This record gives sequence, structure tokens and C-alpha cells, in this order.
Amino acid sequence: MAPDTLSVLLDYLLRLPPIIGVLIAGLYFTPALRQGLRVLILIAAFICLRDQMTPAGLWALSGQPPLRFHANPWVLFFLGSASMVSPVLIRTFLAQCWQLVVGFKASPVAGLAVGTWPAA
Repeated sequence: MAPDTLSVLLDYLLRLPPIIGVLIAGLYFTPALRQGLRVLILIAAFICLRDQMTPAGLWALSGQPPLRFHANPWVLFFLGSASMVSPVLIRTFLAQCWQLVVGFKASPVAGLAVGTWPAA
């Protein structure tokens, strides 16, 4: 792993503890029956975690193309891994909120058929 990768990831990871602390406190003190408020806390945490990527240098909002991610594949691997672990953590620790997630409303085959139907 290149030193540039470590410095970018470390800069981002050092920005996260206050946000994660507020997220954990908010979820801990919110009653379990207030699922809507818990979902709102999760959305706010996502927005805050995403907004910390810009000053950490994980993406740039200028140039061509207008939105560029970091060029290092290890940084992208870290972000992808974190994106895969997040739903697992939500399912593990917030089971009531996970019940609101709808994977399929009808049959999965029908969903794939409609999703792959060619546009007119």
C-alpha cells in the first residue's frame, strides 16, 4: 500500500469518531419504537460521513469529470468494503429498522424481468 493511500485513509478515519459518537449516542437514547427517528439519524450520519470525504481528498468536485473519486485502488477498496459492512452492521444492531428494508415486493424473477425489459 502506498504512503499516499495511508495518509488519505488516515485523514478520513480521523474525521469519523465525532460523527460515529453522535450516531451511537443518538441511536442509544432513541426509543426502539421510534423507528422513523432512527432512520432519520442513519440518513443524517450517512450525509455527514459522505461530506467528510471531500476535505479528506477521497473525491474532488471539480475538473473533468466533475466528480472524481481517488485514483488509488486501495482507497476505493476500503470505501467499497465499508459500504458492504454497513448494511450488515445495521441488520445486526438495528433489527427493527432492518424490517423496513424491502428487498422484493413480488417475485424476484418478475422484478428481474421488468428491470431488464428494453426501453421503448
